[in-house]
Amino acid sequence: MLRLLLARQLRMAWRSRLLRAMAMGHAALAAVVVLAVFVRSPGGVSPRDATAALAGVQLVSGLIVGGLMGGWRLAQLPKSRAVELHLITPLSDWTHLGGELAVGTIRTATLLLGAVPVVALAGGLGWLRPVDATILVLLPMLGGWLAGLLLAMIAYEPSWVRRWLERGVLLAVMVYLVMLGLLGQWVVPRLIGWWNWHTAVPDAPLARVSQAVGYVNPFALLMSAGRQTGEPTWTQLAAVGGLLMLAGGAALVRMRFRLRKHYDELHFGLRATRRRRGSTVGTRPLAWWTARRVSRFKGRVNLYLMWATAGLYGARLLCGESWPGWLATAQLDLLERMGGAALLAAASVQLAVVGAAFLSGLWDSTASQRMRRLELLLVAPLEGRDFFVASAVAAWIRARGYFVGMLVVVLAAALAGHITWPAAAMAVALAAAYFFVSLAVAFRNFARLPDDRTVGLWGLAWSVGWPLVALALFRVGLARTATLTPLGAVYLATLPADARGALTGWTPAVFWTFATAAMMCWLMIAGRLVWHALQTFDAEIRHGFARQLAGGHTDEADRQPARRQGMAERLRGLRAGAGASG
Repeated sequence: MLRLLLARQLRMAWRSRLLRAMAMGHAALAAVVVLAVFVRSPGGVSPRDATAALAGVQLVSGLIVGGLMGGWRLAQLPKSRAVELHLITPLSDWTHLGGELAVGTIRTATLLLGAVPVVALAGGLGWLRPVDATILVLLPMLGGWLAGLLLAMIAYEPSWVRRWLERGVLLAVMVYLVMLGLLGQWVVPRLIGWWNWHTAVPDAPLARVSQAVGYVNPFALLMSAGRQTGEPTWTQLAAVGGLLMLAGGAALVRMRFRLRKHYDELHFGLRATRRRRGSTVGTRPLAWWTARRVSRFKGRVNLYLMWATAGLYGARLLCGESWPGWLATAQLDLLERMGGAALLAAASVQLAVVGAAFLSGLWDSTASQRMRRLELLLVAPLEGRDFFVASAVAAWIRARGYFVGMLVVVLAAALAGHITWPAAAMAVALAAAYFFVSLAVAFRNFARLPDDRTVGLWGLAWSVGWPLVALALFRVGLARTATLTPLGAVYLATLPADARGALTGWTPAVFWTFATAAMMCWLMIAGRLVWHALQTFDAEIRHGFARQLAGGHTDEADRQPARRQGMAERLRGLRAGAGASG
């Protein structure tokens, strides 16, 4: 069965138009990044800079694609009640996990192989040796494969293990902020001195450990591809690849022993939360339910880290020259050079819209669960606006914490005199408009997207695509065009007036006029999308429900009459032409 599944997925992977389009998009992204290095430095760029940029693209793409194609697929496996039928068959659990893992691995490899032409061109120009080219292609695949397995393994763990892991991550974040942030001026030089003193002797135990860790460091190996000194070897690549595969195998073994237990806990052993949010149902039962569901999974690690960074930087802005030099001055200066308050505000807003971008995931984890819930919701006296209100509530619960961080940064910048109060108000208005546009687009697609893969791609395109577009526009000097993007407008609105004028060449009045016009256009488009979605929501959600029940054959059945009519018209035309010629 596993062999048949692999053969089928191989055929589907190469025949899938979506995967081919994504692979070509990945190749285009790699080529654009390499060309951008030459555009930014036309006279002094070296092949090492270009290969380093290509390695960064491969690393980020491998982690994201591996997590989505592999980890997400494995994490959703126990959530389907259909797995219960497979678990009682004579097939082993290794077959189920191996099949799902193989499918995700094949799709990940298909997408990442899109960068092979760019790597081959770099090798043909003499920038890369064969071992360097192999590293740039193979290592991101192994890294993405391992990242997906680790994410799925954490999802399979019991709830108490996940809670302690979350607490451990929070503790590590606090230690990082205190030791390397607040006390970094004191701690970092002493740590560096202690490390250099203990690793100065080549035969010392710590020096040997440091050399071994550096030798099998996959990130260092990937970024070392193409450099002139300390070139990697096939032996080092084999060692790093073997270590990654060993870690992935250990994660897979743990998932094998947790598959059935996780399924039983997920479907038969869920406990009610001790803290009940919104115990009164009220007149919006659907919104009440979505609020309770979203409140179970808060994502507090990212939220606390963002709060800590925003609070620390906001305090630095308010204190000004009286800020103590030992209190994370180097880290805050680096943040200031990267964009300061504007960068933090834009990052907070983008994190806030991620929940709205993945709106279907806020309702239910998989399409099968949504269909099972819709089976009851569609017979209830609910309208499109009830679904919209529930979606808005779910997205806002996920977004409000990040908006708080954005408000802290903007208010601190305004109180410190870095930006004016009208600029702060405009930044908040632009952020609210961006959130509404994201919610409108996601709700318009809520009843139209056919499966989880398309939902995930839309969410990824919205949550990752906009930052990449804004960054690309700023990099190539099109800051005025970046004002048309929601994230670019938020970033420019939070910059000081002189820095914004240097980027755009506009006076404050011209920028506010242009930004206001762009914001009004977004709001009108979003309002039109919401209005149209509410008008057609009932018909589309029922059509999507019927399509899922029919196994995706409803659209094919709808196209059959049109095909038959077209064939009949072509036959009549052929007969008329034959009669005329006779």
